[in-house]
Amino acid sequence: MNSTTSMINKKASKPVIANIIWPFSVLIGGGLNSISASVDGNNVVVVGSAQAPGTLAVVLTSSDLGRTFVSGTQNLLCTKVTISGARVVVIGKLTSSGPNKYWLSSDYGVTFTMSPTTTSPAIGDARGRISMSGANAVRGDYFGNIVYSSNYGQDWSLGRIVPGNASYGSWWDVFIYGTRAIACQYTGRPASGMYYSSNSGQTWTKSTSAAANKDGFVACAMFGQYAVATTFVYGNYQGIIYSSDYGVTWSNSLINTAQYLYFDGSICINNTSAYALTSFPAGYVYSNNNGATWNYSTTSTQGMMEISISGDQLFAPIYGSNILTIGTKPF
Repeated sequence: MNSTTSMINKKASKPVIANIIWPFSVLIGGGLNSISASVDGNNVVVVGSAQAPGTLAVVLTSSDLGRTFVSGTQNLLCTKVTISGARVVVIGKLTSSGPNKYWLSSDYGVTFTMSPTTTSPAIGDARGRISMSGANAVRGDYFGNIVYSSNYGQDWSLGRIVPGNASYGSWWDVFIYGTRAIACQYTGRPASGMYYSSNSGQTWTKSTSAAANKDGFVACAMFGQYAVATTFVYGNYQGIIYSSDYGVTWSNSLINTAQYLYFDGSICINNTSAYALTSFPAGYVYSNNNGATWNYSTTSTQGMMEISISGDQLFAPIYGSNILTIGTKPF
C-alpha cells in the first residue's frame, strides 16, 4: 500500500489547479471493471472481471473506505455494481460462458443470492450502468431498454418513456437519488439527450433544455437536487452540463480551459464537489459549485476507468492493473 502524497495548490484570485491526493493504492485480484461507494461513507464494494481464461474474480467488500478488503463468498464474473447501505446489486455470471444475472446481497457484498428476475430485457447486456438508492434501482442498456426495481433488485420492470415506449438509442448511464432519477441517451436522434424520472424510474420524460438535447452523452450523476452530465467531446460543443432541479432543466457548464478534452464516461458529485475523468489527455476536471464551473487538472489519471465519491474520499480502479486508487478531494 503506497503512502505517497502531492501538494495542494494554495488558493489564488484566479482559477488554480487543485490536485487530488492519491495516498492509497490497493492491490486487487482480477481486472477491475466497476466500483461503487455507499452513501454512508464507509462501505465500498469492488467487482472485477477475469483476466486469465477460466478464472473468475471475487467480489470484494470494505467497511473502512477501501483501506482493507475481504472477499465475498460468491465467485462471480461481474460487470457492474451498485451499493446502497448494506444492499448490493451486481450484474454477473457464474461461468465465463453463462448468462448475466442480477445477484443480490444484504450484507455489504459478503454473500449473494440470484434475483428471481430472469426475463428483464436489460440483464443480458453487460454494458450500460446500474444505480440504486434505498430500495429503488434503475438500469439502462445499449439496446433502448431502461428498467427499474423497487425492492433492492429482486424484481424488475420495463420503464416507460413519455409519450411512448422508446426502443432505440443507447442508455449510456443512469443514476437515481431517492425517487428522482436521470438517464442519458447517447445516440438515436431525436431521442438522444437527457431524461428524468420523478417516480423511481417508472416513467421517463425527455428534458426540453437546449443544453440537454444533443448527441454524445456518456455519464451522469446526481446528489440531492443537483445533477451533472458529460458529453463525449469538449471542443465541438460544451462537454458538461448541470442541473439544479433534479434533471428537469439543464445549462451548459463553464470549463476553464482551452484544451480539447475527451470524456471517458465517468462523473461523480457529492455535496457541492464534482469530478469527471478525461481519457485524452488523461486527467480530470473538477467543480466546487455543483457543476456550474469546472477547472482542468493535467494530473495523470491514465487507466482510471471510473470515479466514485463518498464523503471526502474518491475511488478509481485502474483497468487491467488490479489496482484500486483511493484519493482525498482537494477542497
